[in-house]
Amino acid sequence: MPFRKFIGLWVLLLIAALPLRADDRENLEAIETTRDSIESLARERGPFSQDLFEPLMQLARLQLEFGTTEDAIDSLQRAQNVAHRNEGVYTPRQLQIVELMTDLALQAEEYDDANRQQKFAFFVTRHAYEDSHPDVFNAFSELADWYMNTGQPRRARKLLKKAGSLAEETGQDASPFIIMENRAKRLEGICCNPKRLLEVVEKIDFEHQPETLTAIYLEIADTLTLGGRSKQAATFFMKAHQLSPLKQSTDPHPLTIRRALDRPQSAQVKIYRLSQDSRLPTRRLERMTEQELQQEPEQEPHWFIFDPDNSHLGFSTRDVHETYERAKRTYKLVGNPILFNEDQLNFALPLRLEKNKEDLKIEFSFTVSETGNLEDIEVIDSNAPVRLNRLVTNALKRAYYRPALENGIPIATRNVSLVQTFGPRSGRAE
Repeated sequence: MPFRKFIGLWVLLLIAALPLRADDRENLEAIETTRDSIESLARERGPFSQDLFEPLMQLARLQLEFGTTEDAIDSLQRAQNVAHRNEGVYTPRQLQIVELMTDLALQAEEYDDANRQQKFAFFVTRHAYEDSHPDVFNAFSELADWYMNTGQPRRARKLLKKAGSLAEETGQDASPFIIMENRAKRLEGICCNPKRLLEVVEKIDFEHQPETLTAIYLEIADTLTLGGRSKQAATFFMKAHQLSPLKQSTDPHPLTIRRALDRPQSAQVKIYRLSQDSRLPTRRLERMTEQELQQEPEQEPHWFIFDPDNSHLGFSTRDVHETYERAKRTYKLVGNPILFNEDQLNFALPLRLEKNKEDLKIEFSFTVSETGNLEDIEVIDSNAPVRLNRLVTNALKRAYYRPALENGIPIATRNVSLVQTFGPRSGRAE
């Protein structure tokens, strides 16, 4: 008997000997019943019969619910093999498997594997459908969203440009992709030129696409707000209101963006390190790039991501044109709604708090002015060290909100509250 199956049988025997809750026992019985049914079906119709797909998916879900993840992965891979044998490597039937495998990879912090799964889902859809099919455009949007929320905004922009061109070629509306492309720039740390959006406005049918035009006007206004051009932004807030009256609101809306902090002293001087290239006969000193400095763990954070929608997945992997480092291709981000590089945040914390940073919480109060700036920032309550209070305060000074609008006119809002925590991000937002 293979060792792995022996261990699986031993675990089942151990579980059987333990007192189980009624739900657990029912689940275990369902797993055994489903497994027996699958093996009987395989003997009757062959190991790759297409009739095995749904029972294998059911078995995998039961195993996931029971907590036997490795067994669930085996069942999912078997179901995927069945789909491949019957419908080809690019069958869209396997997309539900890819989504489950992505979530499992995220739970295990196997970020490269999760990234591969998402790219594979995109390729499957592109091969399965014609260019004009709605699922193709959904695939572009979903992969671009994944890229934006895993530290790959340049890849997102490249993909969204391709999606926009494809939409125009097939007579589809390209504006959603252009809006997403503009937001990808924010997560790349560049903004705030709405030129591309303004070009789209000229092509929009005011009468038949009011919702699309309103969304573009608001995106232009947000972009101008982030660029400090509040008077121009107010013009587009009013345009959006006139086209589709915006609800009066005293609640400003925070804007997602990546921004630089005050550069720490260590980042203001030239920093060198020994070359990591094993192909060279001797190691030599080489100056660290700005990208390498951003990821360098032994310094305080000098950039942050303001992610009020809790969309970011909490890790950043290598983007287009970034240096490949075999030793560390991804790094973790922590915090909500402001994310920091975890290694750099740990550097800023006392050793006693590194492992307990999830318990830290800072409550702020501030005014969102009619320009979207944050003013009168105060720490109302905190159990974090002063150094951390100062770091987050500094980040908030560089953050922006869409101001509250009254009849389309930006107004100031006082006593806006925000609570910053420092736990990890886990999984994808529902």
